[in-house]
Amino acid sequence: MNTKVSLKFKLIFYTLFFTVVSVLLVGYISNKYLEEHFYDDSKNEFKESFLDLSIELKNTEKDILESIALTSQNKEIIASMNLIKNYEDIDSYDASLFDEEKKRIVDVLILEGKHSLSDHISIYDSNNRLVAFINHMNNNHLATFTSYVDSKSVYYSKNENEETYTLSNLSTNIKTRLKDSARIAAFDIQSGGVVYERDGDILRLKAKHAILRKISATKREFLGYVEISKQFSQKDMNKLMSSRMIISYDFKNKTNEAKFTHNAPLLFSKFKADELHLHNEKNIFFTRVQVPLENGSLFFRIETNKEEFDKTLRNNRQSLVAILFFIIIVTFITSLVIINNMLSIPLKKILNGIEIISKGNYENRIDITSKDELGAISSQFNNMADEIAKRETQLDELAHVDPLTKIPNRVMFIETLEKSISRAKRLNTKLAVFFLDLDDFKNVNDTLGHYVGDKLLIEIAKNLSIVMRESDTISRIGGDEFNILIEDLESLSHIGEIAEKFIKQMTIPLYIENNAITISGSIGISIYPDDGEDTTTLLKNADLAMYKAKDNGRNQYSFFSKELEVSLSKRINMLKELKEAVNRDEFRLYYQPKFSLIDGSIKSAEALIRWDSKEFGFVSPDDFIPLSEDSGEIVKIGAWVIKQACEDFASWSELGLGITQVSVNVSNVQFTRDDIVKVLSDNIIKSGISPESIEVEITESYMQEDSERALQILHDVRKIGVDLAVDDFGTGYSSMSYLKRLPINRLKIDRSFIGDIPHDVDDVEITRIIVALAKTMGLAITAEGIETLEQMHFLQEMGVDEGQGYICSKPLPYEQFVELLKKKNSCIE
Repeated sequence: MNTKVSLKFKLIFYTLFFTVVSVLLVGYISNKYLEEHFYDDSKNEFKESFLDLSIELKNTEKDILESIALTSQNKEIIASMNLIKNYEDIDSYDASLFDEEKKRIVDVLILEGKHSLSDHISIYDSNNRLVAFINHMNNNHLATFTSYVDSKSVYYSKNENEETYTLSNLSTNIKTRLKDSARIAAFDIQSGGVVYERDGDILRLKAKHAILRKISATKREFLGYVEISKQFSQKDMNKLMSSRMIISYDFKNKTNEAKFTHNAPLLFSKFKADELHLHNEKNIFFTRVQVPLENGSLFFRIETNKEEFDKTLRNNRQSLVAILFFIIIVTFITSLVIINNMLSIPLKKILNGIEIISKGNYENRIDITSKDELGAISSQFNNMADEIAKRETQLDELAHVDPLTKIPNRVMFIETLEKSISRAKRLNTKLAVFFLDLDDFKNVNDTLGHYVGDKLLIEIAKNLSIVMRESDTISRIGGDEFNILIEDLESLSHIGEIAEKFIKQMTIPLYIENNAITISGSIGISIYPDDGEDTTTLLKNADLAMYKAKDNGRNQYSFFSKELEVSLSKRINMLKELKEAVNRDEFRLYYQPKFSLIDGSIKSAEALIRWDSKEFGFVSPDDFIPLSEDSGEIVKIGAWVIKQACEDFASWSELGLGITQVSVNVSNVQFTRDDIVKVLSDNIIKSGISPESIEVEITESYMQEDSERALQILHDVRKIGVDLAVDDFGTGYSSMSYLKRLPINRLKIDRSFIGDIPHDVDDVEITRIIVALAKTMGLAITAEGIETLEQMHFLQEMGVDEGQGYICSKPLPYEQFVELLKKKNSCIE
């Protein structure tokens, strides 16, 4: 039963409602704000001040440690310091030689200083004598080095923007910072931490690091050390605070110095606002935090004038008054808006709707659903427009029907879809657009003629209409393509059921001119509003989904997904990045050890490529390898893999790690498009290793090509001394007769058969057959994917030669693989 509610009652009710709510809201905010938030806000302000200071100090610590590491390892500085250590003699000082070396050191320090937060960097030789330093003042770097005249030190300085050095007297401040430190033995320079010092109101952060020259793998020569510092005055720290905060600090151990390592947590990050205690001392509010350091504690105290807080409280009260006034204004405006929305706007809609309907646009709706007088008027006008529209629709059908099949054409379908979208949007419902394309319809026209093809299209339209609901719309948009509109969707699974009905209906044979014809169709589906909110987008996306259905084997349906667009875009972008990846040095080789199942010794490894893309991050080989093979980029990438593997193996030999062979995977594309034999031979010769050090792994799919050229290439690879292995054996369909002809040395059992042994009977039996086959043919055997002792013991009992898997190690980058071999030479405990 529809009950009309008068417009006047609505206006009174909503005005009263919003006024009461506004007053209650103001009272609630005022009470809560004055009673609870002021004190907490004050503590939060102190906490934020501590946190700002903490971040500044921690960033400075990090910058100092990074700068000192880079400076101490700089090759130019090491070279110059080595020259100074070995040849400098202050009694017979050669200024033309050593001053130039020190200028080079200064240039490096200036460059480092531009990228550092530090304000002072100095270099000392192995005798604790100052070599050079830079000091940052007033946005300028003062660069100075030490020279010697008559065995006495003199200083030459210049500003960053000056060309030449001049003899200078150092200021007292700089002399203080450069005062001689206690003599230290080689390798005793403190590193890895930052020292906090107090000098009056100055808090100074500094660090030292030895400058070492590598003599051998285990021996280093001490050349001197570098010292980097950054100082904060109390004025500088106060700049980090709000304008009303003042900070001070002190050391508990009274030595004015303490060590604080960069591995420590952020200074004050562990403190919460409610853990701070505000102290009232006369007219001052203050709080403090004790920061434990490695050999003492550092106290920070922040204080503010109490009058500032009182002023803030007064301002807050004034704000509350302003809020109250604002709410009153909002209440008044809201009332006006309600009146406007409930009376003025609906009346304008009715008048505009009447004008539009009078011009012949019967699709327009006066969208007023309220159960009052205005709603009744709009409903009557909408009904009147519907009656007129029905009569004109009968005339429009003549221009909107496909002349062959007598079903709606593309024009009518688009118009219907636009109306349905508007309706779905208004009712917040979903609809689906099907794009159906007949599979191999061209063959019908080519073999039976276009007359039979036209008859077939007519019968297909009738056939599909049988399983359609009354609310569905089918249209022929041209050729052998049909669009179907499904409205009032109940669920996505319901869409699939409808699509299955169409596909099943298509399988029914149609008899045309004494020809029994069965033709299938592929359907693409897009959903409103998930896959588009307009006709163009929905039809385009349904078309894309249809092509996906064809790619998946035809005679099926496929839903549109964002991945269709994204994958295409991503594929294009990934291919673009892939073409530059080798030049950008973005590829890395990881190595997984292969170990003897007899004694556990690690004698070989498999090279596995990884891509760390600047654009996409770490990209799985499953994603970029197929793309590189499709595009042909695998030829360049594969050549890089062979080159890098040869170089890495050569370095292992120099280190005496005991690895006798490294395996590389070679794509089928490389065999067909590249002179793989020349690539292998050139890199083996260039790296100075033996051909037996390299094993090439091929796939069963290459074996299945069964061509004389493919077989000849494998024989050519073996002729240069490189071993051959069949990777992932057992997953393909290798011909045993062809397998006998291959010049291979090894079979690798695919990990899919290893994962469930010895519990899976089928996998056990397959593995036994592969082992027996390999032994019969005199081939070595490697089992991939060994993860458990149970699997390893079972394979040992079967007589498998070699294992590979996480039970020994996951694939590792070069450096970690070397470290593994240094620590571990066996995978069997």
